[in-house]
Amino acid sequence: MRNRQLESAKCVTIAEAGSDRIKLIQVTRDSAGICVTRLFVKKFDTVDDEFMRSLSAEVRKLRLGNAPVVACLPRQVVNVRLLEVPSADPDEIAGMVELQVGKQTPYSRDEIVADYRTIGAGRDGHTRIMLIMVQQGIMRQRFRILEEAGLDVESMSVSSEGMLNWYRSIRSEKAGKGGTVLLDVDAGCSDLSIIVKGQLVFTKSILVGASQLLEEPDKWREKLAREVENSIEMYRGEAGGYASLDTILLSGASQGIEGLDVDLGNRLKLEAQSVDCMQKVRLAEGLPGMRDKIFRGLSFTPVIGMAMDPGSLEFALVPESVKMRRDLETKARRLTAMGIGVLAVGMLLSVLTIILMHQKLGVVIDLRSRLKETESKVAEVNRMSQTVETIMERLDSSRAPVNVLLELCKVTPPLVMYDSIVFENEGVLVLKGRAHSFPDVDMLRVKLETSSAMFPNVVSRLQRIDPRTGQVEFELACLAAKE
Repeated sequence: MRNRQLESAKCVTIAEAGSDRIKLIQVTRDSAGICVTRLFVKKFDTVDDEFMRSLSAEVRKLRLGNAPVVACLPRQVVNVRLLEVPSADPDEIAGMVELQVGKQTPYSRDEIVADYRTIGAGRDGHTRIMLIMVQQGIMRQRFRILEEAGLDVESMSVSSEGMLNWYRSIRSEKAGKGGTVLLDVDAGCSDLSIIVKGQLVFTKSILVGASQLLEEPDKWREKLAREVENSIEMYRGEAGGYASLDTILLSGASQGIEGLDVDLGNRLKLEAQSVDCMQKVRLAEGLPGMRDKIFRGLSFTPVIGMAMDPGSLEFALVPESVKMRRDLETKARRLTAMGIGVLAVGMLLSVLTIILMHQKLGVVIDLRSRLKETESKVAEVNRMSQTVETIMERLDSSRAPVNVLLELCKVTPPLVMYDSIVFENEGVLVLKGRAHSFPDVDMLRVKLETSSAMFPNVVSRLQRIDPRTGQVEFELACLAAKE
């Protein structure tokens, strides 16, 4: 994802964090190609507060932090190992490399940062890889310098990858049939890379730079030639005759050192040429050229190469402390976003609840006002209903005493006599009288319940024999039938 973003970015800042210099360039891309719009180099002896303030001020002035930042380390601070692992599966290769990292350096695994890239197929299904390792302390220092200067660095590559990109941009014109030795001369050291079929297969840092070659050319040219020879022999020994070499290209500060390409070509018996690293890019108006006095003895080949194709960089070095800090920052941002989301949802729900409660309150208030309006009408209707019921009761002759007495006469047995007939509250009729025997009273109760609809429920309250007359006294309560 990051590489795709870099490929589509129209403006990119490239930073090389060396041991004594910070090199910064900014490039823009358009239909005409790549144009260098900003160029800045700052030398330092110690990284103190004054240096950081000065660097930060320059970064802000040139607005170098406003574009995506691609950073690299110089080859001289990186350890490189060429390995061959018995697998072609990427996941298996990653696991094998992780096991090899601790064996390839005297430092413990926690003290180094490592990454790798494949450089081709080996023998019998093996894969050739290039493993790079850097001390954590060096990585932390470089990240701190660039981040405190205002440059947001995602990860760091190695200058050798920038040289590979630069070489690929000119290979159609300069590449020979065999491999190419690429020697980039910088101020204090030189970076040697061997490229075969467009792939970086070997790299080595040589501690001879432009400053020595310009001050004592005879002494240091000989030393540089010997170091280049030794590096080529080392490559041939490690690669096992992987490819022949037929060309040596010199870049960086070599153009300011007259005759260096010829001397090395003759010594190594290779076709030699010094190439301007800026030949494929344009300089914005007002920027000094690479041969200007202030840039004499410096190389911009790695940063120019990285600017040409930042999306193709495979090395990505990040110290563990920076990873942990970024993980925490990412989690903090996610938690903050989640918290804001939860708060927003809570506020939205609260607003909706308030709106619904307000609506319901309005409905309740409206219902209460309507209820008050109807209460008086309901009371009036109830009064009218009671009046109607009273009138209907008075008009109903079925409950008239005459009708009740007539019905009693129809159902009363001949041997039963009544002493009193009383209408009590709630329509209860109480019959008191005398009969010749208890069966006569029972017969009266049965006839009242079965033979007349007026008396559906009859209850015997009292049945006893009068000692004076020998007759049975009784008291029956019957509930008159309702219409």
